[in-house]
Amino acid sequence: LLPDENGKVSNADAKAALAVLQRGIQATTEKPKRRRDRDEPLVSKDPEIYITMGDADRVLLNSTDAYTNFSTALQIDPKSAAANVAEGVLWKYADNFEDAEKQFKAALAIDPNYGPAYREWAETDLRWAQSTPSIADQKVKEAAAHYKQYINLTDYSPESQMRYADFLINAGDYKTLQQVATDLSKSAGANLRVYRYLGYAAYENKDYQQALTAMNTWMTKADPKRIIPRDYVYLGRAQIQTGQDSVGILTLQKAVQLDSTDVELYKEIAEACFKDKKYEEAGDYYQLYSDKSPKATLQDHFYVGFSYYFAYALNKNKVPADTAILIKADSAFSYVNQKATTPIAPVFLYRARIADMRETDRNNIKGLAKPYYEKFIETATANGPVTDQRTKNNLIEAYDYLGTYYEYKEKDDAKAAENFGKARDLDPTNQQALDYFKKKSGGKSR
Repeated sequence: LLPDENGKVSNADAKAALAVLQRGIQATTEKPKRRRDRDEPLVSKDPEIYITMGDADRVLLNSTDAYTNFSTALQIDPKSAAANVAEGVLWKYADNFEDAEKQFKAALAIDPNYGPAYREWAETDLRWAQSTPSIADQKVKEAAAHYKQYINLTDYSPESQMRYADFLINAGDYKTLQQVATDLSKSAGANLRVYRYLGYAAYENKDYQQALTAMNTWMTKADPKRIIPRDYVYLGRAQIQTGQDSVGILTLQKAVQLDSTDVELYKEIAEACFKDKKYEEAGDYYQLYSDKSPKATLQDHFYVGFSYYFAYALNKNKVPADTAILIKADSAFSYVNQKATTPIAPVFLYRARIADMRETDRNNIKGLAKPYYEKFIETATANGPVTDQRTKNNLIEAYDYLGTYYEYKEKDDAKAAENFGKARDLDPTNQQALDYFKKKSGGKSR
């Protein structure tokens, strides 16, 4: 029963093997001498014959016959590690993983160095993981460990190492995977897929240049039919981490075009766009992520507004300015306001800035930002004196705005002086406050 290049035995070969083995039994087994025993089936004393017959039956999906043959082999030789493993494989394909595991353990109790038991145990663990998500993490790790024991006991052929790499990527053991994949990449005629594994592992191990090199090799040499969306994800990530942000963003966009169900990728693209100062695109992708991902948080919604705010601020001097972006930004911040269990000071700050940007007539300001700056001050100072400089600077901004509003809009010098005074308390060199008090004192600073 020799497998083809894909590791499979054809039905024709399995049938031919059964025919040959059955003739072998007829030829090598002594026929009964007593008449009453002549109709009884002939039984060989060689367990290997029945193991091979069972394997052939398994290929032909004749599970009952396969079980009978494996059981016969064990009756002939209860100490046959091979027969125990063969029966375990049968249970594996029936998804009876507990009994399969028992057979592999039985084989290893007979012969602790019987490599095929570890190989089939590994394959069973992987199948078990795929069918039972609740224990998947545990089983994929066990699978990799068992396959490692198999190759330690047998050989380090490229084929075995490549299969080991399959187990390692399932287990998420990227450190070991990078070592194995690097060695395999140096082997003549190695499976090209090793470069995919090397790219994934190197990226996860923060070896970004090797990740980029490996992924480029895979993407340029592999049959296009073998390329999957995840390949674009790792290529894009490696490009971004090696300073090719714009190219990396395009690659990640390609990945999400191919697999729109990978909604977590929207956030990666948003972060990359924001880093590359493509703020409007960042806002669009944060919005997609916030709309589609069950993992989206209020912070993600905040970044929708944050990105759109910067998109407008960066281009506000263009004519005409795209005020629709401001509306998107304010809508996102408003959503955060509504859903937050406690007030969030930065949200009020950015809503204040947006409201002020929407004042189109600077000579006739309506004070749209006033309630938001007031709410920001209330929230930022709720827990006592502010110590961090960034919040102090933001408070100064708010007090300066309110001081100017009361000075020019309300003509209320008392309120203006109160707010400019608070700004000056936070920063004695604050120019707006100094100018106000200098003007009110007749040109003398005080």
